[in-house]
Parts: sequence; structure tokens; C-alpha cells
Amino acid sequence: MDEDSDSIKRSSARTEIGLKWLLLASLIINTGASTLWPITTLYTKEGLHQSMVVAGLVLTIMAFFMMLGNYIGGVLFDRWRPYYSITLSTGLSTIASILLIWWHAWPIYPLLLFIIGFGDGIINTNLYAYAAMVTHHSQRKVFNLLAVTMNLGVVLGTIIVGLLYQRGVTYIFLMAALMYLGCLSLVSLHFSLPALAKVIAKKAKKRVVFRPSKVVSAIAILVFTIYFGYVMWEAPVAVHMTNLGMSVQDYTNLWTINGLIIVFLQTVIGWLARKWSYQARVLIGSAIFAVSFLMLTTAKNYVLFICIMAILTLGEMLISPNVPIWVDNLVTENVRGQAQGFVNMMISLGRAVGPLIGGVIIEKYSYNVLFLCIFLLIMSVVLIIFMTNKVTRHNKAIDFDKS
Repeated sequence: MDEDSDSIKRSSARTEIGLKWLLLASLIINTGASTLWPITTLYTKEGLHQSMVVAGLVLTIMAFFMMLGNYIGGVLFDRWRPYYSITLSTGLSTIASILLIWWHAWPIYPLLLFIIGFGDGIINTNLYAYAAMVTHHSQRKVFNLLAVTMNLGVVLGTIIVGLLYQRGVTYIFLMAALMYLGCLSLVSLHFSLPALAKVIAKKAKKRVVFRPSKVVSAIAILVFTIYFGYVMWEAPVAVHMTNLGMSVQDYTNLWTINGLIIVFLQTVIGWLARKWSYQARVLIGSAIFAVSFLMLTTAKNYVLFICIMAILTLGEMLISPNVPIWVDNLVTENVRGQAQGFVNMMISLGRAVGPLIGGVIIEKYSYNVLFLCIFLLIMSVVLIIFMTNKVTRHNKAIDFDKS
């Protein structure tokens, strides 16, 4: 009896989530989400007989709803109760995914997707905020492993789509609903941390409003440009490859390669770059990421596309786990959730406007002009951040010498 009592006391005193539960939740929710987004354009066009413009608009609006969820998720984590925030948002996405099993005609299908996007936006921000609270492991390890589980979820989700799509979309929606149900169960059982709720409630009384510093704003702009480019791989690059004579299967295989590289090499890359600062990792990764788009301007055969995907993935492995750590180290603990929500908003914004702007550039100019613009855009932001930081450090050194 005494041991049970001690166990309960220890549980109620915890202010951080167990790492295994955090990673498992990330894996399940990303698997569920990744069974839905790959078929959105295809199903909207072929299954619901809508135009490509409408299909692109559905993805854009869904991204905006996710962006709204990112913002609200950050505010709820910092000013309300993290457990209620992530549980209710997971429940919202779960209900919408269950309804999709029976109601996936037009226009109920996109409306339910918008609800799922909103719920997923809150969930993702809360997962990052929970991860930032983990202190029993290094932040580098936590966010590296989080990146692995997220991408493993993408791989599993796309594999599920490949296996089930020919049998009918109902089976895909059923699998997505099961994943969301699994995540809801996990969150309900393991994300309740009364001690954390008390800490958040105490800090919330101060009503600290998050105002991004110049550095955080610059990081957000960089993240926007990265995901503005990244989303091009989900549509324009696919069309570009088929125009060059490659198959849809060739294109989907690239995503499998992307996921497998991250799953097997993310920890290795993190270990090799352990002596670099978070800033160095992100800026170097962004430069590598940008170079992959420059290479796309000359890519004509499938082997080169595989090499480019590997280079892009290397950049991604340096960027995705280190951006949230860098941001978390630049803000106070009172606004951790809002800061992560702000960064996730910029990710969603990049994904939202990317297809629209990319489509206009392709229509008026060409794919190569689009790829070159993305390269120049990312590299410009990288150089601005690098030079700004260099000037800042130089000024600090002058002040130090005067003192």
C-alpha cells in the first residue's frame, strides 16, 4: 500500500512527460495524418471530380486551419491546461476522422479535413511544447528522436495508402480513424501531469504575451521559406518528374527514401553535429536544403532525383530537430507554447501559400525559374541571419572591451 501511495505521489509530482509516451504519440498521430494528406489531391480530382485548382485550394485552406490551430495550441498550453488542450484537440481530430469513414462526398470531405487540420495544428504545437519541458534527456536527443518518429509516421502512413488505395478510400479513412483513436487513448492515459498544470496555471496568472524578438522572427521567416520550398515536392515536383518521363511510382519511392534516411540516420547526423551550435546546424542545413533546389534545375534522370532527395533530406535532418531547440533557448519558460506555436504557424503558412505562388511562377515562367527562386530566397535569409548574428557578436565584443 505504501509503495502504491509513493508511486501516485511521484506521478502527481511530475512536470514532464515520459519520453516514450511523447515519441509514441508523435508516431501514431503522424501515421494517421499521413494516411490522409497524400490522397487529398488525387481523391478530390478523381473521386470527387473537382478541378486541380479546387484540389489545391483545399490543401491551402487546410494549411490555414492548421496555422490557426498552431497559434491557439500555443496560447492554450501557456495559459490553460496542457492536458486539456492536447486531449480535446486530439478528440476533435478523432471525431472528424471517424465521420470521414461514412461521409466523404463533396463538400463534407474538405470540411472535415479543415477540422482535422485545425485539431492537428493544436496537437503538433502541444507535442513540441511538451518536448521542450523534458529535462531528463538532452534537448538534442529529445528533438532528434521526435524528428525520427514524425518521419517514421510519414513512411508508415504512405505505405498504408499504397496498400489500401486500390481497395477504396473508406479503408484509408478507417485506418486514419484508428490511428487518431489510438493517439487519443494514449494522450488520455499518459499526458495528465497535475504538477505541470499547477506550474502553468501559476505562470498564466502573469499573463505574459509572447512578442517574438528579431532573432526569433528571423528564424520564423527562414522556416517559412524552407517549407515554402518543401511543399513543392508534394505537387509541382511530381508533375515535373512525370513530364520528364518518370512514373508516379518513381516519385512516391522518393518519399520512402526520404523517410528511411531520416529514420536510420537522424541520430547519427545529430551525433556528428553535436559540437555545432543550434544556429550553425540550422543555417548549414538550410544552405544544403537550398542547394538541392539549385540541382533540380539540371535534373533530367531518376538517379539524379534520388541524389537530390538525399541531399534535401540531409538538410532537413539538420533543420527540423534544431529549430524548436534554438527557439526554446531564446524565449522565457512563460511563453514556450506560444513560441513553438509561432514557429509552427510559419511552417503552416509556407505550406499554405507555396502551392499558389509556385503555380503562378510555373504558369508564367517555368519549373526551373521556380526552383531557382526558392534557392535564392532561402540563401538570402540564411545570409541575412548569419551576417546579423556576426554583427551582433562583434558589437558585444566591442562593449566587452570597453568595459
